[in-house]
Amino acid sequence: GANVGVFSLYAAKQGLKVYSFEPESQNYAFLNKNIRLNTFKHEIVSLNIALNNVDTISYLALGSVDPGSAMHSFDKKENITGFTQSVLGYSLDSLIRYFNLDTPNHIKIDVDGNEYRIISGMKETLQNKELKSLCIEIDGNIDLDNKIVEILDDNCFSRINMRMKTKVSNGVYNIFFLRRICER
Repeated sequence: GANVGVFSLYAAKQGLKVYSFEPESQNYAFLNKNIRLNTFKHEIVSLNIALNNVDTISYLALGSVDPGSAMHSFDKKENITGFTQSVLGYSLDSLIRYFNLDTPNHIKIDVDGNEYRIISGMKETLQNKELKSLCIEIDGNIDLDNKIVEILDDNCFSRINMRMKTKVSNGVYNIFFLRRICER
């Protein structure tokens, strides 16, 4: 999730075209405010949807109702706050196909536990050689997160130098993957 847009703004500042996905309504409002304040309306396309493995209407269980907060869970009805927000979910492959979007060169995924579902919804994108790199928050203690590494390896992506991963919390890291040359 883009949250309030820190990484989106940084990428746009580098002259890149950015697609930002943020399903939580308060964060989405602040994301758009930051886009406006930094005059990136042509560089950043912000979408108030959740990336997922299938196209669906579902719920976002909110970890907090405060703007800028995280730890929300897509497609789960249980929550800490007692409030769920209705949200559209799309696979990345569907979005690219339905709306004729360009395949991204780089993808950053940090969605507090829904990473596996997003990766599962981008099979065509992972096979497209235009995609060069990914940065994904991985929790080494979660079996599905370890399967993400297998899926990426099967699609010709390798972890870059392990010293370059950044620790988020105990067992949770942002890990970078680069496309390697391989035969299919």
